[in-house]
Amino acid sequence: MNLLKKKESLGFFLLLITFYIYFQIKSVYGGDSGELLSAASVWGISHPPGYPLYTFLAAILFHFLNFSTPSFRIALLSSFSAALTILFLYKTLSLIFNKPISIICSLFL
Repeated sequence: MNLLKKKESLGFFLLLITFYIYFQIKSVYGGDSGELLSAASVWGISHPPGYPLYTFLAAILFHFLNFSTPSFRIALLSSFSAALTILFLYKTLSLIFNKPISIICSLFL
């Protein structure tokens, strides 16, 4: 039974990450994205507060991948984090409610 729950969670996560990656932008968009992208690319510090964890994770995990544009690779960090957040919400809600309600509520996020 535990293996079934792990497969269910993995399948739900893969569905979410596929959705996020499919609709992810491949260029630099407005706001602070250009500054955060350049800070992660050159191991620099962006404006205060600097977002050190985001910059560190982007530089270590996603900048050195060899596909698509640098902005797409750095944006993978946000897509991955969002998919993990929804999965965590689903797992938390599944402890309280039944499975369909948990899925619907987490997908509304």
